[in-house]
Parts: sequence; C-alpha cells; structure tokens
Amino acid sequence: MIAEFIKFVGGLAGLASAAFLIYDRLVKSRPLVVLHRQSFGVNGHAFLRLINPADDDLFILSVACQPRLLGVAIDNEVRGIADAIVSDATKNLIIPPEGEAQLPIIKLSGSEQQPNTQVKITVRWKRTKHVWPWPRRISLKTSRAFVDQIESARPVGQQVSNN
Repeated sequence: MIAEFIKFVGGLAGLASAAFLIYDRLVKSRPLVVLHRQSFGVNGHAFLRLINPADDDLFILSVACQPRLLGVAIDNEVRGIADAIVSDATKNLIIPPEGEAQLPIIKLSGSEQQPNTQVKITVRWKRTKHVWPWPRRISLKTSRAFVDQIESARPVGQQVSNN
C-alpha cells in the first residue's frame, strides 16, 4: 500500500515537472509587448515597446492592428509612418539579444470617431536560434482613447511650470 502511494506521488511529481518544463520553454523566451510613452519636450507620443528577454535574436515577422484604427510604424521616418498608414502590418524587424525596439503608434484617420473601440495589436515572431515550423503570436488589446491617455499623461518626476 505504501509502495503504491510512493509510486503515485512520484508519478505526479514527474508530470508536474514535465508540465513546468514545457511551460518554461514556451514562455521564457517570449517577447514582452507593452505600450510606452516617450516625451518630446512637453508633448508625449505612444510607442509599442517590444522587449527581447532572451540571449538570441528575435525576428518580428509582422505587427498588425485589427480593426485598422491604429497603425504601428517601424520608425519615426516619413517612409516608416507612410508604410504604417497604407500597409496592414509592419514587417521584418530583428531585435538583438536582451534588446528592445520602440515602434511609434500612428492614429489612423477615422479612429477619432471610434475612440473606445478595442484594437488588438498582434505581433508574429520567431526565434533565430530555434527553428519552429510556425510563427508564434503575442497580442495586446488597447483603444484610441487609451493611447490618447498615455500621450497626455505626465511622467513621474516631471516639473510642473506655474506660468
């Protein structure tokens, strides 16, 4: 009876260990995707911040917004912003090990009429070190109204002028 109980507990421990290992391998190297604000003088602008926590390159296949009320540009250059306006997705970006990318969020025309509509930003990605047969995805949900709130927020520690 005691031997059967020990076998049962050992089996459960083995299954728990295997489940944790699989979870750790799938989630550990997953990029972090967050909304971020950068200040330009007194004005702020919202960015999508992609953080690579792993020790190998992260290949971003695409960043897409659905519905198309917001766009994500690859940089602040005119071409990057224009691509975000006309294209469905930002494509092909490499983030170095333990690096990050800050992609400007562009408010597309017509989004001001639907400020509270939920927008799903989906990042499709792969690791360059491990070859998976399919790209992995990570999503973030936001809205035009929340992006506006981020841009108008005052960063902690910023002085308020009494002019």
